[in-house]
Amino acid sequence: MLPRVPGNGDHGVPVEPGGTLEHSQQIAGHASTTGRRHTVRDTVTVDEIERIVILRPLLSEWDAEKTAIAAELERAEAARSRPARTKRLNDAKRRSRAFLNRLRRGAAPV
Repeated sequence: MLPRVPGNGDHGVPVEPGGTLEHSQQIAGHASTTGRRHTVRDTVTVDEIERIVILRPLLSEWDAEKTAIAAELERAEAARSRPARTKRLNDAKRRSRAFLNRLRRGAAPV
C-alpha cells in the first residue's frame, strides 16, 4: 500500500516511494481511484481566466474601434475642405478618447 498525504477534501493522495505527488497524479486510472476528475495540467490559472474573460473581449473591441478610427483618418485625408478635414480628425480623436476613458473607468467589455 502506498503512503497517503493530505490532499483536497478528505481524500489522501497516494505517493509512490521515490516519486512525487505530481507524478503519482499522472498515473493512469489514479484520478478515478481518489475521486479526482482532473490532473494538475487541467487546472486553469488566474492569468488564463483574466486573458479569456477580460483581455480577449477588450482586444477584439479595440480592433473594431481601431478600424473605425482608421476609416475616419482616411476620410480626413480625402476631405477637400479644411473644416471637413478638421471635423473628421476630431471625430477620430473623440472615438479614441472615449474608448480610453471607458478603460480608465474600468467599464466591462461590451
